[in-house]
Amino acid sequence: MVLGEAIQRLFDYRQYYEDIKKDFNQLKEYYPFSKICIIPTVKPSPVEIEIVAASRELVKEMEAKETDFTGEYSRRLKVVVPFDYKKRGCNVYGGAWLDAKRIKESDQHFYTTEKKNGMPLLCVGVPSSFIDMKNVLLENVRTADEMLNAYELLLCGKTQRLILKAYAHGYDGERQYETDRKKYRPN
Repeated sequence: MVLGEAIQRLFDYRQYYEDIKKDFNQLKEYYPFSKICIIPTVKPSPVEIEIVAASRELVKEMEAKETDFTGEYSRRLKVVVPFDYKKRGCNVYGGAWLDAKRIKESDQHFYTTEKKNGMPLLCVGVPSSFIDMKNVLLENVRTADEMLNAYELLLCGKTQRLILKAYAHGYDGERQYETDRKKYRPN
């Protein structure tokens, strides 16, 4: 029984790493400045990915290089991919420049208390939404990209309010998501 459980866990981890590699390859097509880190350890550990959230089209249009997106309003993201990321999403950190004092509490879709490399954890979705996504990793990064754009516009004074499709946190957000989901999907 113990040997069978060990084999099953090994299989699950292999599947996790295969899924991540597939999802990462799709992500890299969209976000070319992306690097994956799979630590070769005996005990499996979550994959970490470093991304500069600048789409391939934007990079091409601007004839840009990676460092063009790492200044004052850095587009750098750190993504930690949990083993069950397809069910609960990824932990996406970014926007070290986010100033909670200048953003209304209701518009703060990031956690000021949980940080990685000085970047706050971004709230990139309602947990129940992840199960329906084809590539959770890519969609979480796209959401973070949109968030950084919206916060930059707000903090630079180009908009007076946050322009971002976002749900409330907790139970209220789950209800809002379910209401939207019913509007756009047939029974």
